[in-house]
Amino acid sequence: MSARLRSKGVLATIAAAMATITGGLALGFWVHGEKQAAQRIYRVGIDTLPLPPYSVVYPDGSVGGLFVDVINTAARRAGVRIQWTPVSLNYDQALDRKVIDMWPGTTVTTDRQRRYHPTVPWLEISSFIIRLQGTSGPPRHLAALPRPASSALGKRFFPSATMMFVWKREQILQAVCSRAADAGWDDTRGLNSALLERPEGCESAKLAIERIPGVRYLAITSQPDAAWAADRLRRQISRMVTDRTLAPILNKWEVLSAEDSKNVLLLDLANRRNRVFAYMLGAAGLVLAVLLLLAICLYRARRAAESASHARAGSEQALSLEADSRRRAEEILEARTVLLDTLIQTSPIAILMHDENRYITSVNPAFCETFGFMREECVGRKMEEFFVHSTGEGVYWDNHRLIRDGAVVHRIVKRLTKDGRLLDVEMHARRLVIDGKYRGAFGLYQDITKRIEAEAALRHSEEVFRMLSAASPVGIFRSDKNGGPVYGNEKLEQITGFPNDQAMRWGSTFIRMIAPWPPRIGWMPSAAANASRINTDG
Repeated sequence: MSARLRSKGVLATIAAAMATITGGLALGFWVHGEKQAAQRIYRVGIDTLPLPPYSVVYPDGSVGGLFVDVINTAARRAGVRIQWTPVSLNYDQALDRKVIDMWPGTTVTTDRQRRYHPTVPWLEISSFIIRLQGTSGPPRHLAALPRPASSALGKRFFPSATMMFVWKREQILQAVCSRAADAGWDDTRGLNSALLERPEGCESAKLAIERIPGVRYLAITSQPDAAWAADRLRRQISRMVTDRTLAPILNKWEVLSAEDSKNVLLLDLANRRNRVFAYMLGAAGLVLAVLLLLAICLYRARRAAESASHARAGSEQALSLEADSRRRAEEILEARTVLLDTLIQTSPIAILMHDENRYITSVNPAFCETFGFMREECVGRKMEEFFVHSTGEGVYWDNHRLIRDGAVVHRIVKRLTKDGRLLDVEMHARRLVIDGKYRGAFGLYQDITKRIEAEAALRHSEEVFRMLSAASPVGIFRSDKNGGPVYGNEKLEQITGFPNDQAMRWGSTFIRMIAPWPPRIGWMPSAAANASRINTDG
């Protein structure tokens, strides 16, 4: 019995030693692989075709956009060395020809999962078509960017349509407004970026937006030998959610709120932690399998698998509910954005908006028509550089101070036109506050030059009347529509003997006098007296 126990102890010791050696070798190989992977420079692809807000290659060779800012931040935090590589090929061709090591955002498909290494998706987007209001039926010509996903989805939802590829997002809207295409295809963020900065030819077009069912999930897709870097970048993106580093980047490049992706990433991070916990239990079970009974290890592994399965099911259900709620919010926001843009563009009142540094960010067509400026001459300039005349700077800065303090300013001011004229305009202005911070202001301007001129002419006419009546040799009496006395000249005061402050007395006296004794006043009651009596509405 003791010999059998000793042999079992020896076997257990040998097994433990072998497990320790194997673990040490595996750890050594892993550390070596991590060191080699960290020293490598990974080529990240970026499309030479501008795809704002996702990616842009500027004329000087620098790059920018949502993908660039997110990946650069994640790489810096993860210690991954990257190099942006502009390519004119599509994503699959660039990866197949090994021109790049990874692409920052591609749609996850079964074929790409088989050929490459896609990470867990980090961004969710929806597709829309945009067409002129009143257009119905399936489109015959569909304008879109030359992307593989656009062709596949276009053929899926509109099999009879002909794809019309354009090279810039604004050209999608231009094709729709010029009726070169029946509809345009784009995703949510790209479409909203184009709507906020309407291209030439679409300034006042009435557009309708239709959401395409389903969503697309974008992941970092890499070559198999670059999977280490892609996964590290993806993990850092999840951590950027929890420490609120990702939200400002999304808000910078997207017209929608950063909440659009924040909740998805938070749920994904919780799910990943559950998986890590399950892996740790699995590893502990492997070690215990060498030292303890196999049945206990299998039991614990089974319990761990069940817990992970329940956690994943709960996370997927919560993710589905959150995605539905977010999609409904997107639809409401889309409708409000289009409505607000339409109201601003079609308003007959001139509208101007500027940021917190007084740089003009937007003007509507009525503003350009009123003051004679082109939109490009206004946007990006400070108001005081061309819009405010030199003698009115004091009023301008006083208005600016009141607006910053939260007052609603309503004044009649003078503003310069392009040809140097001064217009009298009625101004309504107030500040814009976003997230509790002053972000600029907007003003409404209505040209009241003709009204000012009419008021001046009326005052001049009134003054002439009073001068003539004061110098008149006959008495002049003026009453309101009810016959009540309103005005009498000095001659009338001499005739009646009552001063003007006793108007009621000289009014009634005058009426009695002109009936029986017209010679005392010097005119006939039927003609002269009535000719000098002026009825007004007061």
